[in-house]
Amino acid sequence: MDAVEFKKRYLQQHKLLYRIAWSLTQNVQDAEDLVQDTYLRLWQKRDILPPESGTDAYLITVIKNLFYDRQRRMQIDARADIDKVAHPIDYDNPENLLVQETENRRVMKAIDELPPGERRILSMHVIESKSYTELEQETGLKQNNLRQIVMRAKNKLIYKLKGHNNG
Repeated sequence: MDAVEFKKRYLQQHKLLYRIAWSLTQNVQDAEDLVQDTYLRLWQKRDILPPESGTDAYLITVIKNLFYDRQRRMQIDARADIDKVAHPIDYDNPENLLVQETENRRVMKAIDELPPGERRILSMHVIESKSYTELEQETGLKQNNLRQIVMRAKNKLIYKLKGHNNG
């Protein structure tokens, strides 16, 4: 597929892709990046795209998959940062000690900026290593609610640790 055919086939869906991207990201810059990544992915695979690749349903699937892939990568990266707080510091290596302490302060600052309820439950689960059963007994909240609170708090931390200040 050449550039002319590509433009004819996909650029007319730009508004649709942008609306979907914005609904997923709730952020203008992230939505624009997601649309651009979608077009890049389509362009890179232009010679092997199935015939239905021009349909709205196919394009929505592509953009959503890119968004969810990006979210998973961000969660994995930030989870590594968050998990560092729960691990003991290596006191034998001064350089590692400094890096670990700096990361710990950064993560703890982000945790401190969470709403009190989320901060408390996340701290109990991640830092104190309490199970959802233990959290349920201590807080009186159902495990499904606790999982949602922990997930929401982690997502907020991921957002903050990735350099966003108002998340």
